Amino acid sequence: MNPATITAVIAVAAIVSPIITALINNHYQVKLRKLDYVDEQLKNTVYHKRDIFEKYLHYSGRLLYTGSPDDYMLYYSYYFQALLYVDDELAYDMQDAHRLFDKMDRGDELQLLLFGISSEIKKLIASMPPIGSSKRTIMHK
Repeated sequence: MNPATITAVIAVAAIVSPIITALINNHYQVKLRKLDYVDEQLKNTVYHKRDIFEKYLHYSGRLLYTGSPDDYMLYYSYYFQALLYVDDELAYDMQDAHRLFDKMDRGDELQLLLFGISSEIKKLIASMPPIGSSKRTIMHK
Protein backbone atom coordinates (compact mmCIF):
# COMPACT_ATOMS: atom_id res chain seq x y z
CA MET A 1 0.00 0.00 0.00
CA ASN A 2 1.39 3.37 -0.90
CA PRO A 3 1.72 6.23 1.60
CA ALA A 4 -0.89 8.39 -0.21
CA THR A 5 -3.58 5.70 0.21
CA ILE A 6 -2.76 5.26 3.89
CA THR A 7 -2.90 9.02 4.41
CA ALA A 8 -6.27 9.23 2.61
CA VAL A 9 -7.74 6.42 4.74
CA ILE A 10 -6.53 8.10 7.95
CA ALA A 11 -7.95 11.44 6.80
CA VAL A 12 -11.35 9.91 5.99
CA ALA A 13 -11.37 8.09 9.34
CA ALA A 14 -10.46 11.31 11.14
CA ILE A 15 -13.40 13.07 9.50
CA VAL A 16 -15.99 10.27 9.80
CA SER A 17 -15.16 9.13 13.34
CA PRO A 18 -16.33 12.32 15.17
CA ILE A 19 -19.50 12.38 13.04
CA ILE A 20 -20.38 8.80 13.99
CA THR A 21 -19.57 9.51 17.65
CA ALA A 22 -21.80 12.60 17.61
CA LEU A 23 -24.67 10.64 16.03
CA ILE A 24 -24.42 7.90 18.65
CA ASN A 25 -24.26 10.46 21.47
CA ASN A 26 -27.28 12.34 20.10
CA HIS A 27 -29.25 9.12 19.80
CA TYR A 28 -28.69 8.29 23.47
CA GLN A 29 -29.32 11.87 24.59
CA VAL A 30 -32.72 11.78 22.88
CA LYS A 31 -33.44 8.42 24.48
CA LEU A 32 -32.51 9.78 27.92
CA ARG A 33 -34.71 12.85 27.45
CA LYS A 34 -37.64 10.61 26.56
CA LEU A 35 -36.97 8.51 29.64
CA ASP A 36 -36.83 11.62 31.82
CA TYR A 37 -40.16 12.77 30.37
CA VAL A 38 -41.81 9.38 30.96
CA ASP A 39 -40.38 9.28 34.48
CA GLU A 40 -41.65 12.79 35.25
CA GLN A 41 -45.13 11.91 33.97
CA LEU A 42 -45.16 8.73 36.08
CA LYS A 43 -43.97 10.62 39.13
CA ASN A 44 -46.66 13.28 38.70
CA THR A 45 -49.37 10.66 38.24
CA VAL A 46 -48.31 8.64 41.28
CA TYR A 47 -48.03 11.74 43.48
CA HIS A 48 -51.39 13.03 42.22
CA LYS A 49 -53.22 9.78 42.98
CA ARG A 50 -51.52 9.41 46.33
CA ASP A 51 -52.43 12.98 47.27
CA ILE A 52 -56.09 12.39 46.38
CA PHE A 53 -56.26 9.17 48.39
CA GLU A 54 -54.54 10.72 51.39
CA LYS A 55 -56.85 13.73 51.38
CA TYR A 56 -59.92 11.52 50.90
CA LEU A 57 -58.93 9.51 53.98
CA HIS A 58 -57.97 12.63 55.92
CA TYR A 59 -61.28 14.38 55.35
CA SER A 60 -63.24 11.15 55.84
CA GLY A 61 -61.65 10.80 59.25
CA ARG A 62 -62.24 14.41 60.17
CA LEU A 63 -65.84 14.24 59.01
CA LEU A 64 -66.35 11.04 60.97
CA TYR A 65 -65.41 12.77 64.21
CA THR A 66 -66.44 16.40 63.66
CA GLY A 67 -69.40 16.33 61.29
CA SER A 68 -68.53 19.90 60.31
CA PRO A 69 -69.99 21.31 57.06
CA ASP A 70 -66.52 22.52 56.00
CA ASP A 71 -65.09 19.03 56.39
CA TYR A 72 -68.07 17.60 54.52
CA MET A 73 -67.41 19.93 51.59
CA LEU A 74 -63.72 18.95 51.45
CA TYR A 75 -64.53 15.27 51.88
CA TYR A 76 -67.08 15.51 49.07
CA SER A 77 -64.56 16.99 46.61
CA TYR A 78 -61.97 14.26 47.26
CA TYR A 79 -64.56 11.48 47.31
CA PHE A 80 -65.40 11.94 43.65
CA GLN A 81 -61.75 12.31 42.65
CA ALA A 82 -60.78 9.13 44.50
CA LEU A 83 -63.58 7.19 42.80
CA LEU A 84 -61.78 7.71 39.48
CA TYR A 85 -58.79 5.62 40.56
CA VAL A 86 -60.29 2.66 42.42
CA ASP A 87 -61.68 -0.69 41.30
CA ASP A 88 -65.39 -1.49 41.48
CA GLU A 89 -65.24 -3.32 44.80
CA LEU A 90 -63.54 -0.44 46.59
CA ALA A 91 -65.84 2.04 44.84
CA TYR A 92 -68.88 0.20 46.27
CA ASP A 93 -67.41 0.42 49.78
CA MET A 94 -66.70 4.11 49.29
CA GLN A 95 -70.25 4.66 48.05
CA ASP A 96 -71.64 2.85 51.10
CA ALA A 97 -69.56 5.09 53.36
CA HIS A 98 -70.73 8.11 51.40
CA ARG A 99 -74.38 7.13 51.91
CA LEU A 100 -73.78 6.84 55.65
CA PHE A 101 -72.13 10.27 55.68
CA ASP A 102 -75.13 11.68 53.79
CA LYS A 103 -77.47 10.23 56.44
CA MET A 104 -75.20 11.70 59.13
CA ASP A 105 -74.90 8.17 60.53
CA ARG A 106 -71.40 8.28 61.98
CA GLY A 107 -71.66 5.09 64.02
CA ASP A 108 -69.63 1.93 64.22
CA GLU A 109 -70.66 0.72 60.78
CA LEU A 110 -69.14 3.78 59.13
CA GLN A 111 -66.00 3.56 61.22
CA LEU A 112 -65.45 -0.10 60.31
CA LEU A 113 -66.14 0.66 56.66
CA LEU A 114 -63.57 3.48 56.68
CA PHE A 115 -60.97 1.19 58.29
CA GLY A 116 -61.53 -1.31 55.47
CA ILE A 117 -61.36 1.42 52.82
CA SER A 118 -58.17 2.74 54.39
CA SER A 119 -56.61 -0.72 54.27
CA GLU A 120 -57.52 -1.17 50.60
CA ILE A 121 -56.19 2.29 49.68
CA LYS A 122 -52.95 1.46 51.51
CA LYS A 123 -52.58 -1.65 49.31
CA LEU A 124 -53.40 0.40 46.22
CA ILE A 125 -50.72 2.98 47.05
CA ALA A 126 -48.19 0.22 47.77
CA SER A 127 -48.90 -1.32 44.35
CA MET A 128 -48.12 1.91 42.49
CA PRO A 129 -44.90 1.74 40.45
CA PRO A 130 -41.81 3.12 42.16
CA ILE A 131 -40.53 6.44 40.90
CA GLY A 132 -37.63 5.95 38.47
CA SER A 133 -38.77 2.50 37.36
CA SER A 134 -39.34 3.54 33.73
CA LYS A 135 -35.62 4.22 33.17
CA ARG A 136 -34.61 0.82 34.43
CA THR A 137 -37.25 -0.89 32.30
CA ILE A 138 -36.53 0.91 29.02
CA MET A 139 -32.72 1.00 29.29
CA HIS A 140 -32.56 -2.80 29.44
CA LYS A 141 -34.58 -3.34 26.28
